[in-house]
Amino acid sequence: MNLDLGGGHFSDSNVKKTFIVATLVSTLIGTFTSSHNLYERLGEKRKQHKKDEQQNDAIKELKDEIKDLKKGGKNDARRDDSPRADNLVSSLDQSGQMIQREFNNGFARLGDRFAGGDLVTENALQKQIIQLQQTVINVLQDAVNSGRQLSQRDIDKLAMASDMARDNTLEALRSQYQRQAGQDDRRISLAPAASERLRITSGLEDLSLAPPKRPNPANSLFCPYAMDLQDMPRRALAGAFDAGRGDGCCPDCHIRVSVNSQDRWKIRKRLPVLVSRNGRQEEIIEEHVFEIGPRLVVKCHTESGGFACLLCHKTRDFDALCKDPEVLVSHIGKAHNMEEYSSEVDIVEM
Repeated sequence: MNLDLGGGHFSDSNVKKTFIVATLVSTLIGTFTSSHNLYERLGEKRKQHKKDEQQNDAIKELKDEIKDLKKGGKNDARRDDSPRADNLVSSLDQSGQMIQREFNNGFARLGDRFAGGDLVTENALQKQIIQLQQTVINVLQDAVNSGRQLSQRDIDKLAMASDMARDNTLEALRSQYQRQAGQDDRRISLAPAASERLRITSGLEDLSLAPPKRPNPANSLFCPYAMDLQDMPRRALAGAFDAGRGDGCCPDCHIRVSVNSQDRWKIRKRLPVLVSRNGRQEEIIEEHVFEIGPRLVVKCHTESGGFACLLCHKTRDFDALCKDPEVLVSHIGKAHNMEEYSSEVDIVEM
């Protein structure tokens, strides 16, 4: 096993005892990779099984050729290439990368101390490893060994477990960074000025470190009109954003913001809770739905034509820069939790 500490690789022979969090992060990333590989193996077995069935039915298909042609061919009703399966693949594939980037982010600032971590983070990451192995790995390994197909309920459960492990790990690493940064100097703000902040550019499913922009420290990240909306929660959007009538141009910077007053986006978050049923504790999954309106998008726009996540700007020491509203909403849904949503007036729980 190799540990990627901010771009450098260290063998685990002399690292495990010192870089505990780095080792746990490496284990987590390896678990996500193993889960993805198991799922791919399951897909290959499904394809082989389908191929075998087709070969066994070759004679019958030839006899029923005319009938089959009228039907347009056979379909495998049990395929698991549904959108929900796509969500599972995306979660398994992207989670390890997101965790690695978050670790690199902290290691680049705090060095070996961040890689060593503390007891709080150690316990949190160990918990995520155990839960991943008990849910994702065990279910996939059983399916591979037994040859059974995953049900949609299985896929939903696996995707939820993957998302939760990723989100909890990211939160644990961010919390550790805040604790350790605060130990260095209590006077140092965890949210530095815009000219000093790291900029992170966001693609549809990707975050990558980018150098600081705007060399003039007097310039703000956000457009002045966006800052007015941030400072005045009850201020309505300008007429430029009226559906069917406005041109979408910001009244201050004149950048076109591709939203209107009728646009809405929904974010779903799943939360496990314990309930008592028939004298027993049982875990159920609660789904929370949040709505984002155009006002939040407009107040996140920048003078350069992109969008900066306001939640990151308020609470973290980096800015997430997004190329369009869809990427911004996707980032908010994946990188932030329900507690952060509650502090934002333009994110409403349905």
